[in-house]
Amino acid sequence: MSNPKILLNIYKEETEKILEAVEEENLDVIDEMFNKRQEIIEELKKYDLKVYKKEFSDNIVPLEKKLKIVMEEKKQYFKEELFKIRKQKTANKAYNNGNFNSIFNKKV
Repeated sequence: MSNPKILLNIYKEETEKILEAVEEENLDVIDEMFNKRQEIIEELKKYDLKVYKKEFSDNIVPLEKKLKIVMEEKKQYFKEELFKIRKQKTANKAYNNGNFNSIFNKKV
């Protein structure tokens, strides 16, 4: 991998794969994909990329922004799901401990 243009294309492809994995919630492979992409970044650091600045800003930057947005959306979704699970767990625990009696025994 000695050509920066080829590396940029591979970087773009890897970012697209990560985006697809995030959208499909295939979380098992994402860490490995980010590691592979990081290796490409380390390889790209060896080159002067000013020549490829336009290609980078036209092709890769929008993809990076989309990936960031999708990841934030998934992060928020998982936070909400965890909150729901925690809430259900607390309600089940209270019910199993018999704390529900105080709710039903109130005088109106």
